Amino acid sequence: IMQLIIHKHICGYLKKIEMKTHNLVLLIILFTNISFGQKTDSKNTFEQNIRLEIENESSQYYYPKLLNKIKIEPTKITKEDIKYLYYGQIFKKGTGLSFLDNSNDEEKFRKALMQNSCKKVLKFGYLNLLENPVQLTTLIPLNYCRLKLKDHDTYYLDARVAMVLEVIFETGDGKTKESAIKIANIEDDLILKGILGFKNGEESLESSNNKVFSVWENEDQKIYFEDTWNYKYN
Repeated sequence: IMQLIIHKHICGYLKKIEMKTHNLVLLIILFTNISFGQKTDSKNTFEQNIRLEIENESSQYYYPKLLNKIKIEPTKITKEDIKYLYYGQIFKKGTGLSFLDNSNDEEKFRKALMQNSCKKVLKFGYLNLLENPVQLTTLIPLNYCRLKLKDHDTYYLDARVAMVLEVIFETGDGKTKESAIKIANIEDDLILKGILGFKNGEESLESSNNKVFSVWENEDQKIYFEDTWNYKYN
């Protein structure tokens, strides 16, 4: 029940900025070369390639290196860095799933959302980003509150949100299981479907070839999200 309440408040923030973010996604699609389906080493899956890089201490995409870079040099973060940060969440220490993140900052952040307190959202949201720098359920409401309170974009959240969305939407168009949109956190489909203009609908779970999909369907539309976070437990 508590999780449903939190979802309601997150979606409430999303509705307020849905059109603006939706337009951002349209611009990304228009002005970037989106390839539906990431190119990976033919011998490895997308997730295996991510893991090879983020766990390799000599790689520029070694997860601790990326965490340090985005904290100290946020202006130098590239879209490729964002890709390994976002999908690297699957394998980071702990669950890697925002739904199950019971850190103190995360809990306070979610309470701030429920209280509709933008000042508290900023306070605890920035703290939460230190460990979860590309978590959509933090980034979207945090950036909304930053804009509402006219807080300086010290962490370049506008650019970060744009790159995270671009990275995610490059993985697929969501029209079929084969072109499903890959998500690294269990809650991200709730945000992404809204950004894509998907209204209401019901969710079901499907599996195929050892993969799990969150499928959203209404009368006019059907969207497939591949739950890559499940890869860790396969």
